[in-house]
Amino acid sequence: MIGREMQFSPETIFISYSRADGRLFAESLERRLESEAGIRSWRDLKSIESGDIRRQALRAIEQAKHLVLILSRRALDSDWVRREWTHARMVGRKVSPVLADPTLKRGDLPGWMRREEVYDIADLERWRMLVRVLEGPGDSRRVPYMSGILTEDFVPRPAEYAALKEAVLAAGINKTVAVTTALWGAGGYDKTTLANYLCRDQDVRFEFTDGILRIEIGKERDDVTGLVVDLIETLDPQAKPPGFQDVDTAAEHLGELIGEARLLLVIDDVWREAQLRPFRRGGPNCVRLVTTRLPQVLPASHRSVAIDEMRETEAASLLSANLPVAEHSAVRPRLVALAKRLGFWAQMLSISAVFVWATMIGLL
Repeated sequence: MIGREMQFSPETIFISYSRADGRLFAESLERRLESEAGIRSWRDLKSIESGDIRRQALRAIEQAKHLVLILSRRALDSDWVRREWTHARMVGRKVSPVLADPTLKRGDLPGWMRREEVYDIADLERWRMLVRVLEGPGDSRRVPYMSGILTEDFVPRPAEYAALKEAVLAAGINKTVAVTTALWGAGGYDKTTLANYLCRDQDVRFEFTDGILRIEIGKERDDVTGLVVDLIETLDPQAKPPGFQDVDTAAEHLGELIGEARLLLVIDDVWREAQLRPFRRGGPNCVRLVTTRLPQVLPASHRSVAIDEMRETEAASLLSANLPVAEHSAVRPRLVALAKRLGFWAQMLSISAVFVWATMIGLL
């Protein structure tokens, strides 16, 4: 039990829908599943008695056997419904779309959904197919969402972040092969942190419905074959680990495996063009986000978002992260002066914040 929430059984199906235009259809489907197939379901207004509805819904998805998605216009536009199906795919629950609005066309659906069976249960045979699916196992391949580390002293950089997000989502709309949005700049200017923050953005997760993958290369790595194989195994965890002898063969297999998937691939800390090349193969719907301090390693088609020194207010905020007296009238000017001496360099500011803390509490 979750508070006073309903108790789950292995037969429970989660029904995801928009209340605005899908509630009556969801209620009818729920009754039909139970009366004709003996399949129990979980639906928010029926199953939740008290508490945080969103937390309970996500927990219910994790415990349910399948997620049935009621397809209506409002459901496709709903951030919360998208959150539900994204969560289901992330935790490895099979999602079965059921058509509630016959005017919807396959082209109206997200890319991953166009590759799935869509059930029009007005057709008796399609209804029977849906029941057989729901009576079967509900485990599905987990959709990976790798986000990297976000430190406790992270300070948002709104201008750079807005430019980065717009560039990545615009690249997604264009669907050009090997579009690369490049975050470049000198070392220590927060490129990796900003990319990791982007990977947590709900708009970005909604756009890249087949997942977000992340690898870190680094200056000393000459052979990236192992990283290519890691991605292959992440995308196809059920397969036998491939024994590739060279990076070109592995890269070709990775490109085939990505196929038409709607992925964001974050390639962090690139130093040489040869390190990047194997990850650019195939995947017309895959967007590559590269962080590098060397723009010459990037393909001609890339779009750059430059990350340089922090602004004065951002630098002072990083220096004073979690500092109780940070807004004191005597403290703020000193923080700004110190930030200027450090050149507004994010890495140096983060290191110096430790000494600021120590000074403020009288340890130095």
